[in-house]
Amino acid sequence: MVYSQDGTTFINRVAAIRSGARVGLSGQVGYAWSEAWGTTLSASFNHSERNFVPDAPLPGLIAEPRNSNSNLYRVGLDTLYRTGALALGPTLSFLYRDVNSYDPLTFQFLPARERYGAAPSRTRSPTRSR
Repeated sequence: MVYSQDGTTFINRVAAIRSGARVGLSGQVGYAWSEAWGTTLSASFNHSERNFVPDAPLPGLIAEPRNSNSNLYRVGLDTLYRTGALALGPTLSFLYRDVNSYDPLTFQFLPARERYGAAPSRTRSPTRSR
């Protein structure tokens, strides 16, 4: 679990914006079917509160009238076959963002969306040199 809250951003000593608090939960569980086969399920949830923006007639920041933040859900599932340092297998993923969101790090609005994914996966573990 992660909780974060940013300070206020100032431009020429005038409060410009303060991002709302953010909460994130994530977890992962795996099961080894045998020495070679294993399955991993991972999931995460992120929630962002309202941002604080300038109030036109008064100095200072107020909670934005319309929440530009969102909830983000992610789930991933993979089953891998391991042989030596190499692991191969399919990976499935799902992402859901309930409303449009704003990313202050990239200064971009992110659209509400659902995304489904399926792909082959290949990983190689580092090997020790003697």
